[in-house]
Amino acid sequence: MELNMSANMIWISTLKSEIEKSPVASNMVFGFILACLEKLLEMEFACPCESKQNVRLVVLFFIGPALLAFVLMIKIQGCESKKSWKERIGLLASSCVSSVVWILLMLFDGQYVACAFSSQSGRFVVIDNASRQKLCKADNHNASQELINTQKWYSGSQEAGMWLLLLAAVIGLCLMLNKCCKKEEQGQPNSGENRTDVTSV
Repeated sequence: MELNMSANMIWISTLKSEIEKSPVASNMVFGFILACLEKLLEMEFACPCESKQNVRLVVLFFIGPALLAFVLMIKIQGCESKKSWKERIGLLASSCVSSVVWILLMLFDGQYVACAFSSQSGRFVVIDNASRQKLCKADNHNASQELINTQKWYSGSQEAGMWLLLLAAVIGLCLMLNKCCKKEEQGQPNSGENRTDVTSV
């Protein structure tokens, strides 16, 4: 029993140290937590179906968890005063990853944007059991136009998510290429010095 406890403690401490050292590991852990959170919210989310209140609620859903994830990522990675401005920019950039993941999850879901743009009062009901799409529907109202608009908002939200994902991928690729080029430039002078040393000998 004691061996199992000590093994668990070692595993937890190793995981904690890896998360603190590696932005990739910490972002993966936060991404998984945020994905689970979004799934829970997806099941429990109820649009107020009141135009102004819809927007306020959806904005809070987008910003609240994203800001919390950003702050926690900075706390985990450590914002030390001794770090250079380049290191601080890198810290801020890596801390933004979890926030971007959260916004992507919200956009891909679609119901939050559909709720924000809905102007119809009524109840938030499921319109398609297969895709789990929902809309605000009044009891005594022809919802055909609202259904068309809602489907447009769903698709528009998912398209915006794809564009944001593409933008994040392009930025990530540019940063990786820039880092690789800098490493090659730093390695070239050393190789030149080695050659001169060999020829002098």
